[in-house]
Amino acid sequence: MKTGLRPLVLALAALGPAAVQAGEIRVTVKGVRSAQGKVMAALYDSAEAYAGKNRRDGLELTARPGDVQGVFITLPPGRYGIAVYHDENGNGKLDYNLFGVPLEGFGFSRDAVGDMAPPSFDATAFTVDGNAVLPVGLTLRY
Repeated sequence: MKTGLRPLVLALAALGPAAVQAGEIRVTVKGVRSAQGKVMAALYDSAEAYAGKNRRDGLELTARPGDVQGVFITLPPGRYGIAVYHDENGNGKLDYNLFGVPLEGFGFSRDAVGDMAPPSFDATAFTVDGNAVLPVGLTLRY
């Protein structure tokens, strides 16, 4: 092998396994009540990111009654959690009443439920391992 090609071949060989290790998460949000607004999904890759609302990736899905689907792609192996809400009025946030109760649909991966607060990252977390396509379903609560 020519000396000039060796570094290129080694670099490509090093990148190959990383590309093969990328995974996908196929999300199905169940129970969307209307076609108003958008369904917003946030993907978190650690408890710290989740607590600080520093998402790794996000999806904006077209709302329609019933189920809505989206895909997070090219994810390295690791633990992830998903939070979603149905932004029915299109103002870019989850709305609450005077008592702090959500007025729009919301949900979390593993259908995790919190006690007067969002569930913990550990309650929502699941593992993406290598190049797997992982289906994740969650149900909105209104």
